[in-house]
Amino acid sequence: VLHWVDLGQEPYQDVYEMSKRLHNRRGRDEIADVILSVEHPTEVNFGSMEQDNQFSDDLWDSVRSYAGRDVDEDDVIAYLNENGVRFSKMRRGGGATVLAPGQFFYHPIVDIEKTVGKPVTEQDMTAVGEYKHLIDQVMKQSLEDLGVEALRTVRTGYNEDVERERRDIWLEKDQTSYKLGSKGIIVRKGESAYVSYNGFCLYATSNGVEPFKYVKPCGYDHEELSVTSIEQETG
Repeated sequence: VLHWVDLGQEPYQDVYEMSKRLHNRRGRDEIADVILSVEHPTEVNFGSMEQDNQFSDDLWDSVRSYAGRDVDEDDVIAYLNENGVRFSKMRRGGGATVLAPGQFFYHPIVDIEKTVGKPVTEQDMTAVGEYKHLIDQVMKQSLEDLGVEALRTVRTGYNEDVERERRDIWLEKDQTSYKLGSKGIIVRKGESAYVSYNGFCLYATSNGVEPFKYVKPCGYDHEELSVTSIEQETG
């Protein structure tokens, strides 16, 4: 049994906390698997990878011009708030991202072993990797069904010495990687099962990706990594 719950539009922090509560209940086998479907109000969100939490150069320039002086991070956050954009920082993986209406989020709270059909133990966590790969395939197939040929993995130079492998969904165009969605799957052990929470999203509309102008997505300059939407790629 899998329950689908459409939450409409809710703040990310509220849905994240709801997911954790449902995770605890699913881990005790009190409820069946559930997927939360939701859009979030516009928000700049920083994660736990400090080196990847960066506002965009254009945003810094806009705030300096607005203030008429040198500014700091608190000034930038105040500027965002004045323009109707929330700012938050959470202990999730990854770096700077943006949430906005037009990004379709899905938060599966599911028993990993039953979903993948393979046991999960502290000594063997391969089922967790298979589950994350399954989510990648769902995202990729959903885009292909809409006429967008996406890549699951893109390698790119993070700096001249380090190369990182990015494992979300991408489109390669004009020598630039365009992000079409993202995922932040978390798997934790409950009392009776390993259960996922948090989730993934697809960038559906141009309005949903426009606020990415406020950040360097995952720490990358826009010349190296940009974002696009299903609407922009399908017309």
